[in-house]
Amino acid sequence: MPRETGETAVGRCHACGAEVAEFDLVCPKCEAPVDTTLFSPEFAAGALADASAAVADEPPAPETPVFARFIVSDALREPFELEPGQLVRIGRSRSNEICLPSGHVSRLHAELVWERGRWHVGDLGSKNGTWVNEQRVIRRPLCDGDRIRCGHFVLTYRELDREETQRLLASARERLGRTQTARISADEGFTGDLSEIRLVEVVQLLHNHRKSGVMLVQPEGAPPDETAELHFHEGQIVHACCGGRYGEPVALDLLRTPSGTFHFKPGRETGGPTIGTPTDSLLLQAALG
Repeated sequence: MPRETGETAVGRCHACGAEVAEFDLVCPKCEAPVDTTLFSPEFAAGALADASAAVADEPPAPETPVFARFIVSDALREPFELEPGQLVRIGRSRSNEICLPSGHVSRLHAELVWERGRWHVGDLGSKNGTWVNEQRVIRRPLCDGDRIRCGHFVLTYRELDREETQRLLASARERLGRTQTARISADEGFTGDLSEIRLVEVVQLLHNHRKSGVMLVQPEGAPPDETAELHFHEGQIVHACCGGRYGEPVALDLLRTPSGTFHFKPGRETGGPTIGTPTDSLLLQAALG
């Protein structure tokens, strides 16, 4: 619990544990942004202890020299390189350095900051929270391979040496080259490879632009006569079918399909409705597995 000094509440900084006054915007010791929830009884009882423990258990710096640091994700066209000293904001708004367009992501959701020679991720009061390796965090240092989840988007933090950096960038350039060859037209729709882009990202795009039509999905290894279908009405999945199965379980299976092909045909959907769950909720369920 925060203690009282006169009429001013005093709490603890979530980054370094130093005392901060109720109206401080930053910690007077480490200058970390002060989360106002530090002064709520619920936060003081639980989350503050977790945050302090996370800071106390900060892992040692890597022994191998780091040449470059990146955020990589299927949600990004290419790896996002992190440069020490910059502030990287993550959120639904296009003004953020990393934009994740989803109703499950707050406009200003989280931030990546360079502090004391380490990259840290901090939640910015988002509605659905910021998660690292499936643990909800307020602020914590990052290690190579940490998976940051905002909504149903997963961002992986990487610390690479020179050779690993070259391989990552070469792979990204190759991927961009293949993706640009996808057939896209107003009449025929578009086709893609699920090994290059996750189906949840394609569905999110259709959802954001309120598209209607039918998506044919051919999971790798499935018989040609078992092509699955997702039907969209103004961006919402209203029907799913595959091999005599229908409804939400089919849609979730398809959203988790790791490889195969898809083809979206714009127009009027023809099946259903067999699904009443909002598409944003389906995407989040698929991400949580």
